[in-house]
Amino acid sequence: MFFEFFICYCYPAQDLTDEADKLSESIYSSRWYDYPIYQKDVLMLTGKTQIQVIFTVGGILKLDLPTGMAAIKTMFSYSMFLRTMTMIN
Repeated sequence: MFFEFFICYCYPAQDLTDEADKLSESIYSSRWYDYPIYQKDVLMLTGKTQIQVIFTVGGILKLDLPTGMAAIKTMFSYSMFLRTMTMIN
């Protein structure tokens, strides 16, 4: 369950966010200045790709690798705490 959350949700969300960040750089690195005037709409596309892509969990938490690692760390901490408490009794 811990790793399912990380592998199925956090990793793909981080990957898509990284690819979206690379998109504007890739468009700008193309030879857009050599394109005919009707193809220079690439500049408009570059402006649109400057908007950061963020995936959220219910609009509350940002869904990315650091959030996933923090959730897994917290889950393990709680489970170890409960295990310790049950061993004491």
